[in-house]
Amino acid sequence: MITSILLPSLVAALPATEPVVTADSLIAPSYSALMAAPLVATQTNDDTVGTNYEGTYDPNQPYQNNANYSSNTTYYDDDDDDNRWDDDFDFSYTFVEIGFFETDLDDFDEDDPESYYIDGSIALGMFQIVAGYQNTEIDFGDSSTDQFRLGIGAHFEVAPRLDIQGDISWLFADTSSDLGNLDDDNNGFIVTAGPRWLALPWSGGGLELAANLLYRDIEGVFASDDGQFGFELETRIHFLNLFSLGASYFDYDGDQNYAFNARVSF
Repeated sequence: MITSILLPSLVAALPATEPVVTADSLIAPSYSALMAAPLVATQTNDDTVGTNYEGTYDPNQPYQNNANYSSNTTYYDDDDDDNRWDDDFDFSYTFVEIGFFETDLDDFDEDDPESYYIDGSIALGMFQIVAGYQNTEIDFGDSSTDQFRLGIGAHFEVAPRLDIQGDISWLFADTSSDLGNLDDDNNGFIVTAGPRWLALPWSGGGLELAANLLYRDIEGVFASDDGQFGFELETRIHFLNLFSLGASYFDYDGDQNYAFNARVSF
């Protein structure tokens, strides 16, 4: 009787207890959700940006070397060597050029003069300093001319890959000849102006088309007249960023010239 009275009272007096919570009961639901979700990671280094890997995580393989991952990687070229030939292309006005041309003199039936030359230009902002040396020889009168050029020019970008440029140069010609009227020293000048257009760019180079209006005034050179207006048409193939080969036709009042050259630009 005493036991039956005390036991219910003792049980009622005990504090209420919370349900027992184990680590498994807490972790298991979240862990299961984690196992079912795809694992997405992003890896970056010097050569790739945004490399995404997707797969199912296996707790028995903490290092997922043999997991079935798929990746989507975009590579970016950090090579800046060809930047001069992109949409922000700028023509170089610092260069060295060597060339050859032959002149077909108007109303002259003797041998045609042949000329070899070296030209150079140094860019100073929108301006350029130009200089050159030219040697011309002709069998007629066993004649030869050494001509020197020094001048200044300017260039302007009027559109992407299109420049307008020009220069004016002082000329000095030293002619030696068996013909007394040619054996002399003379001074003069030459003016050139026209567009340069990179018509077809490609990696490391492109196809350039150019044209110039010309005026030359000097005595004692192999030409039909002292003061001559003319024009020039030129095509140039640029390659390997620095080098180019050019071919041109220029005409001074009927004196036709055919030229070929090689250039290194800086």
